[in-house]
Amino acid sequence: MTRTGHRRRPARRAVTLALLSLVLVGALVAFWGWRGAPTAAGPDTAAPTSAPPSAVTSAPSVAEVTGPARAAPEPDVAARTSTPEATAAPATATPTPAPAEMTADPQEGPVHVTITRGEMVLVDAPVGLTQLNDRDELNPPPGVVGWYGPPQWSTVPGDLSTYPGVLAGHTSYDGVRDVFHRLGEVRAGDVVVIRYADGQEASFDVDADALSVPKNEVTEKAGTDYAWVWSLDEPGRTVSLFSCDLAQGLDVTGHSLNNWVVQATRTT
Repeated sequence: MTRTGHRRRPARRAVTLALLSLVLVGALVAFWGWRGAPTAAGPDTAAPTSAPPSAVTSAPSVAEVTGPARAAPEPDVAARTSTPEATAAPATATPTPAPAEMTADPQEGPVHVTITRGEMVLVDAPVGLTQLNDRDELNPPPGVVGWYGPPQWSTVPGDLSTYPGVLAGHTSYDGVRDVFHRLGEVRAGDVVVIRYADGQEASFDVDADALSVPKNEVTEKAGTDYAWVWSLDEPGRTVSLFSCDLAQGLDVTGHSLNNWVVQATRTT
């Protein structure tokens, strides 16, 4: 009997240890349940529901050119810059309206323009009448040079006037080179030839190398620093050609900051 009792003691000890272990586990579970389970550390502020808009880094799909206030007839709105949020330009940026007798006839306007340097052809494109859009931009369709003509502007390029004729075209459209993609390469002495609806042609000599000018300033300072773009001191036979200079960078809306301007005077 003594031997039998002695053999059962280890079993009792094992049971006792198992019970103590359960008690300790239960205590730990209760303790951690009271404290609350730890959670993963999070950011100080909540994550935004959407990513912030990024700045536009690609070239715009259109290369609009901002025009001055309408010269003929009297403008009904003031010129604005190329961005929709822009305010009206100051009065000094508005050229004096051309006399009524100088108003161009759309049926006598230009239909084609080329710019050459010797055998090199820089521009060779059709021309069509265009007007300022609701944001006062000259934005002709792709593949066409826009003639800024009546009723908003009064001069056929090459006609005698104190206001140059105005042609505007895209540098690129939807990432594809367009009619004026080489306007920035034009140099003094290059030859501009304009063909008109009646089949006649006129030749012009480029007065100076293509000039890159701030797009906003070319209209805001149309009565001062850039008066030469929009008006002449005395009547002449001049044409001003515009396009966007994408190399100078884009604003946050994707519009070019600068315009190329080329001016040429009729010789024949």
